[in-house]
Amino acid sequence: MEEEKEANPRHKTELLDHISQRIESLYSNEEIHLEEIPLVEFLDTICNEAISSMGERNLTIIRSFERGLTITMDREALRKVCLGLLKNAIENTPDEGKVEVISSSRDKAVLIDVRDYGVGITEDNQKMIFGGFFHTQDNDFYSSKRPYEFNAGGSGSDLLRAKSFSEQYGFEIDFESTRCPFIPHDTDRCSGRISSCCFIADKSQCFSSGGSTFSLTFPMKRSAYETSDRQEQDS
Repeated sequence: MEEEKEANPRHKTELLDHISQRIESLYSNEEIHLEEIPLVEFLDTICNEAISSMGERNLTIIRSFERGLTITMDREALRKVCLGLLKNAIENTPDEGKVEVISSSRDKAVLIDVRDYGVGITEDNQKMIFGGFFHTQDNDFYSSKRPYEFNAGGSGSDLLRAKSFSEQYGFEIDFESTRCPFIPHDTDRCSGRISSCCFIADKSQCFSSGGSTFSLTFPMKRSAYETSDRQEQDS
């Protein structure tokens, strides 16, 4: 960006400045404040924020949090990552569907999973999922949609940012996805509401057809096995 501004100081400076500021706002975290973050309270807040933002969408957010888990992380960076993954899950899940947010511990690690039972990602797009700025739908199909609407599309910046932060803060991010077999191609359209789908008879068939799980893995800084109780909530 800086080289382009130097080469074309008159014609491109304003546009390039705008692009630079946008990239900076998405991916930078200038002041790093590491702190111990209790995950139950933190993830509850993330879920509530997403529910508030998704408006009239008819979705169930299922929360399953292992108690006593704490990670050392920059709170704002973690918020951007978790909220971005949850937003992505909501946008890929038809109405009357569900999304799960799960925290758990395993093998001296703390895991946060965001699981949707939506359309899933095609194999071709799975290869590029963390590359950023690619679209899984035609531009004119989602260009008029708002964030959190079904098939809102987007640029992939949430996933690219999550990958960038994972490298910066030393946690792992991974995913697995199964594309709904009734809409195997990116050009195929989900009806956007389970009860409107002509391929299935009930919700259970939709839930077993497709979906994606994005997983964050953090090193466990201290013992988090205070209790194995889990908190289950529907909202």
